[in-house]
Amino acid sequence: MQTDSDADARRMQAALRDVVALSAIAAAWIETEPDAVAAGLADTIVSLLQLDFAFVRLRYRGGEGPDDVTRGSAWTRFPEWLERHAGTTAQFPGKAVFADVGDGPEPCSGVAIAIGVNGDGGLVAAACTRSGFPTAIDQMLLSLAANHAATAFQNAHLIRERRRAEEELRQARNQLEVTVAQRTGELRVANDELAALRRVATLVAEGVPPRDLFAVVAEEVARVINVPLVSVIRFELDGAATECASFSPRGPLHPDGKEYSLEGTSVLHLVHESSKPARIDDYSALDGEIAEYARRSGLRSTVGVPVVAAGRVWGAMLVSTTSEHDWTSPSSRATRPSANASGCSRPSAPARCRRSS
Repeated sequence: MQTDSDADARRMQAALRDVVALSAIAAAWIETEPDAVAAGLADTIVSLLQLDFAFVRLRYRGGEGPDDVTRGSAWTRFPEWLERHAGTTAQFPGKAVFADVGDGPEPCSGVAIAIGVNGDGGLVAAACTRSGFPTAIDQMLLSLAANHAATAFQNAHLIRERRRAEEELRQARNQLEVTVAQRTGELRVANDELAALRRVATLVAEGVPPRDLFAVVAEEVARVINVPLVSVIRFELDGAATECASFSPRGPLHPDGKEYSLEGTSVLHLVHESSKPARIDDYSALDGEIAEYARRSGLRSTVGVPVVAAGRVWGAMLVSTTSEHDWTSPSSRATRPSANASGCSRPSAPARCRRSS
């Protein structure tokens, strides 16, 4: 013969099993996404308590909107009740039990329980046709499951924020490394420029002949910006141009003193006409002596800047490359928009270079 105490013992054993099961399930929510925690809570209470309806709202105290999950449709008027008592911006304090929330032939009881202090963590609602629902144990299990999930939900948001902050920090660090590398490269170029200027200034102070001085200038520029050809050109009064010096790591391409005609399209012609920097990236379809020479020499791109002496354009410095070149790189910016020949000779007496006979 069974007694009430036997029934109570069985119910207590079942409740203890459910509590243990909830603890195990809560451990599985660690480091999951917030929406997965809300969905997991809804699925857990439906399975554990054999519910016909479950609604979960978990709210993050950090300020983001709540995550809502619904399972089942037995509580037909639940959306209206939720709108009246626990809108998305409102908190639902305490607990409420409802005798019949369904439209079916069997009574369907419901319960809504706040999560956290004054409902700041959200709420859980459930409905079931089971007789006696919700018992004290049902309410205890619902509250326990909800609070486990609320803790996991808060932690999931904190982990997400931490990962987001770590990613932002990683991106900032990567950008800083890029910036440092760029600035280091620019500083290295600036130091190379300064060293080159010092060497040239020393030669000027020693009274080195212009021809030798121009040769050193061309070599220093080629080394600083790492290009295969640099030429120093003087514009002659008769409309021609004379190469005073050039430098190529491959060795001299032709004797110094070579003369060029400014007829046709060329960087020299453009600098001579505009007194401004000029650039050509493709010689394949251009006419003129200089374009033909560039094609024969394998030159692909040329940048030229005017050399100014005594207030007028004395000539030009040309920087050429045989392949694609990033003229915006720090090293390429070493070629200033214009060069001043006063560092190579006195402005009142611009240096001349020997013309070929």
